[in-house]
Amino acid sequence: MQRANCWIDLGEPWRAVRLFEDEIDALPQIYRNDRGVYLARLARAYAVAGEPERGAEAGIKALAIVAQTGSARTLTELAAMARIVGARQQLPAVATFTERLQIVRDRLATQLSRAV
Repeated sequence: MQRANCWIDLGEPWRAVRLFEDEIDALPQIYRNDRGVYLARLARAYAVAGEPERGAEAGIKALAIVAQTGSARTLTELAAMARIVGARQQLPAVATFTERLQIVRDRLATQLSRAV
């Protein structure tokens, strides 16, 4: 998965997309946190590749996992993806992703403030 991440940074997001999709498909369901991180990275790869709607769709799947696990690592990846697609709010999937990201962030912040 690190290789796929490097492909994004090297300007080869489609190579990253292929690697992420193959690995996510092969990943056992029990690895929820890893699945969330990889979906978030797949979302970023799609966004960098100029496919913000496909990125938003992967991001929405990752958000469902974050809502269950509270994974800060996944949330960080999704925030990076949101910055990439931020100007594309007119696209329905991107608008939905952005709205759900904010809801999950707010919910997690509330949970953290109660725990302290």
